[in-house]
Amino acid sequence: MTAPTDGGDALTAVRDAAVERALLDAADARRYLALAGAIHRVHEEGVGSAGPLTAALTCTLAVSELRSTASRTPRDDSTGTRAHIASSPPTLSPAGPASPRSSVDATRELVATGAVLAVRRFDADPETVAARAGLPRADLNARLERET
Repeated sequence: MTAPTDGGDALTAVRDAAVERALLDAADARRYLALAGAIHRVHEEGVGSAGPLTAALTCTLAVSELRSTASRTPRDDSTGTRAHIASSPPTLSPAGPASPRSSVDATRELVATGAVLAVRRFDADPETVAARAGLPRADLNARLERET
């Protein structure tokens, strides 16, 4: 295997590795799909063409954001009700602080983007991908239809 020669190739390699991991590891599939979705969006915006350092920084920032978002997402508590875990403050953006709700919605969008990539890039079963992504199958199908 040859090493990627530019940031775009590096981003594609990391994105594909994240999708593969999501398909193999059901426990962390949503995180890996979100990572793939974040990298895909960055790559689409042309940031990856700046070089391998930019690719590495992009991946590092995406993983960091996913970790902080995961600590704020709803989880089941011991009583069976949904509770927000707030072990880290919301991240700041140029527009100001992000609310936990907007971070959850943004992560959901990244997971959906990664799910579409999994089906498209690896010809994965849409039902399996939807289940691993925590998406309704109809939502994934609609996204797949929009991107054809």
